[in-house]
Amino acid sequence: MTLGGCWRALAAATVVAGAIGSPALAHSPGSAATYHWVEPPGGGTSMPAATGRSAEVTPELLAAGGASVWTPDAQAIVTIRTRAASSSARISITPLAPATLPPLPRLLPNGNAYRVEIETVGWEPDTAELLLVTPWSAATVYRWDGQAWTDLQATPGPDGRVAVPADGGGTFLAAATSLDGHEGWWASLTHDPIRPAVAGTGLALAAVAALRRGRSAISRAG
Repeated sequence: MTLGGCWRALAAATVVAGAIGSPALAHSPGSAATYHWVEPPGGGTSMPAATGRSAEVTPELLAAGGASVWTPDAQAIVTIRTRAASSSARISITPLAPATLPPLPRLLPNGNAYRVEIETVGWEPDTAELLLVTPWSAATVYRWDGQAWTDLQATPGPDGRVAVPADGGGTFLAAATSLDGHEGWWASLTHDPIRPAVAGTGLALAAVAALRRGRSAISRAG
């Protein structure tokens, strides 16, 4: 589906999840200064941090032509359609820092990555689309399947928007050829092996501490 087609379908869809305003107007696209980051270049921004959203859409909503869920900042919008839904669907969108993912094969990350989950029971959507707002001009969008990046050969639209199929969900990251001088941000974050290790170590230490507290409580009780 073309970007224009996605926007037309989005306008016709039944919209859920109560985003502020309309998804087309809630965010001024194509600007790094007004983009909502998980981890902003240079470590600072005046904009609130990016947040995700999870919402349930009912068969009645889907029967009306489709349903959309978008993040509070409207930087990621998922629209699903089906001819017949026997039960509700849950759509979840989670923004991620690109630095928590492997480097892209050739290009540079253009904004946040977004994990999309579409949960259904007994049926599958006929179509699912993801519309992304990017801080810089997008070249394409990649999907991460847990093992490798796939170039979705996306065609960028106006004002930093790009639409891609999202059937089956996955983790999506828009890409760019240039970050307007912020290339060093990506290089310093992505290739720093300490960050993921620190996060994993912190969780492990917390688990060990909890186990020790539990053993101590059992000893006192005995």
